[in-house]
Amino acid sequence: MRAAEDELSTMRENGSAGNFHPDVFRNIESDWREAAKLIRWYIRIRAVGKAYELKQQLSTGAPSLTLVVTQAQLDICLNVYIDMVFLEERVRGNLPAFEGI
Repeated sequence: MRAAEDELSTMRENGSAGNFHPDVFRNIESDWREAAKLIRWYIRIRAVGKAYELKQQLSTGAPSLTLVVTQAQLDICLNVYIDMVFLEERVRGNLPAFEGI
């Protein structure tokens, strides 16, 4: 926050601040939380969508090498989705920290 205020002061000194007002910084924490929430949602939705698409490709009976690559991509998508679900539960406070240091 202090760095942003310093940048604002520099902008004012240079005359480039325009109509920018320091009250904007009061809501920056909630704005970042909302942005992070949107990003987590987007990643989950994209991972599930891609997993569905890959599952459809697996059911077409493509050559074996393609199946191996597609299965690996499907596993990655599902792992990303699961990781994002864990992260969301951690953010909500429903899941305690369990990682080691």
